[in-house]
Amino acid sequence: MMERGKMFNWHSATERGINTFIIIAALGVLLVLIVFYFLLKRLQKESLDIYKETAKEAGLEIENGGYYEETRRKLDYKKMDSAREKYNKLSSRYFAVIQLISIFPLLGLLGTIWGLIPGLQSASENMIEELSNNLSTALTSTLFGLIASIGLKFFSVFPTAITNMIEGNLEENDRKLDYVMGFRQIREKQE
Repeated sequence: MMERGKMFNWHSATERGINTFIIIAALGVLLVLIVFYFLLKRLQKESLDIYKETAKEAGLEIENGGYYEETRRKLDYKKMDSAREKYNKLSSRYFAVIQLISIFPLLGLLGTIWGLIPGLQSASENMIEELSNNLSTALTSTLFGLIASIGLKFFSVFPTAITNMIEGNLEENDRKLDYVMGFRQIREKQE
């Protein structure tokens, strides 16, 4: 029986093993998400700086509906391509880690089934205390799996928002470059 004031009274090594694995795996995924958060924040600053630089250079040096040749030379495509490449690598890895969050309810379900099988056997033998212990295993594993999944999903909102901002900055830079390149092609055809 569970003692008063004791929230989790783990009855078996299996229960401890499943719940410990869920906790350690969740902490590992949380640590990886925190690392991605800071990497994405750095890339967000870099993409915003490139965006501001592009906006300034492309927007302030217009003459008669076209861009100065100097402006076209100043726009650094390599910086933008480098930022886009970094973003693509980082975001694909980030979204792969996000997929791991869905495993925690499944681990909780595994613990539930693990606890219910012997619990049902003991129910048929009228062993109420053992049934109670096995149901405890089942329910605590489910609880840990759900808490881990919900908590990690909540935290993943912040890095996801940053990836959306970075994507917006990079798309805006691409739009500006297309605009400049369009003027360049029109000008070259006129000459």
